[in-house]
Amino acid sequence: MVFLISIVPILEFKAGIPLGIAKGISPVWATLLGILGTLVQLPFNLLFLRLLRSLAQRVPAARRFLVWSRMRARKHRPLIRRYGILGVALIVGVPIPGTGLFTGTVAGSLIGLDDRSLALGLLLGTVAAATLVTLVSTGVLHLFW
Repeated sequence: MVFLISIVPILEFKAGIPLGIAKGISPVWATLLGILGTLVQLPFNLLFLRLLRSLAQRVPAARRFLVWSRMRARKHRPLIRRYGILGVALIVGVPIPGTGLFTGTVAGSLIGLDDRSLALGLLLGTVAAATLVTLVSTGVLHLFW
């Protein structure tokens, strides 16, 4: 259940981990499943962006979606330009809506990071954010007192 929920874009581990912990799954196990589920999206995101770029030349709806995705990711450009892989990790490492794997993928590819560097940044950010979600979900860390 944690793994499957974490595969869903937008929900990702941010929904999977707390739900798993609430259902009695070990926090460590829930975190690992959440991370793995979220990372399943990575090759599909990269493939989707390539396909979208190709379609954008011929299909107006694809072009509009690509422009919209780029506009959402554009605000992250200075961070990635300055810090590269760590910039991508910082974007994805903040577990709030709009900073997930897809946004990090689009933002990193806009800057021109190669797939390997981009994947490393996304992995680091996902692990950091999933750890924060787990700490908050277990009550170890309180974001709002």
